[in-house]
Amino acid sequence: MVAAFSSAYPDIDLELFIDRRAETVERLKNRTIDIALLGRPPREFSVRAAIFGEHSLVVVSAPNHPLAGRQGISKAEIAREHFFLRSPDSGTRIFFDRFMSEIPGRVDGPNTEMESIEDIKRAVMADTSVAFLAAHSVAAEVQAGELTILDVVGLPIRRQWFAVSRTDRAMTPVIAAFEDFLATQGKEFLPDLVAAEDAAP
Repeated sequence: MVAAFSSAYPDIDLELFIDRRAETVERLKNRTIDIALLGRPPREFSVRAAIFGEHSLVVVSAPNHPLAGRQGISKAEIAREHFFLRSPDSGTRIFFDRFMSEIPGRVDGPNTEMESIEDIKRAVMADTSVAFLAAHSVAAEVQAGELTILDVVGLPIRRQWFAVSRTDRAMTPVIAAFEDFLATQGKEFLPDLVAAEDAAP
């Protein structure tokens, strides 16, 4: 996405920060970034938020996992698995906790927390555990046969990506150009292996 924008606007210098949700929101609050790409707009201060694409939250495993290829895996059954998860303040983790909230005690474990999505993917590929991640973040590994999406009842959870900026920040031509780029081309950079008609409401 950054490469495509830079190619279209070679005179604009764009600096990218990849961080957890809490840190990203703090950067936006402190005006150290112009635009944040988030799964949920913050409510702590006034922002403009425009949807530029969708993504699905899924459970993934290694292809040799006992549940791989099974149809209609129940929430109670998947809840017995060991999960590699992101930290509690990440958007993905918040939705995992909501999804598992009706299973007594499941939110507290068995889990292993990791900050990096790449570390989680490597851990799942090398282990018999599973992970709860955005489908677009595992697209390359699924297409390469290194990971597989498990067919869990109630999943995938369909979510949106938002381009978020402060309402008290002037809409400069540069910010407008990036927001327009996201609105017209952003979804092209969000590979999703889950068809919208198969997604949970």
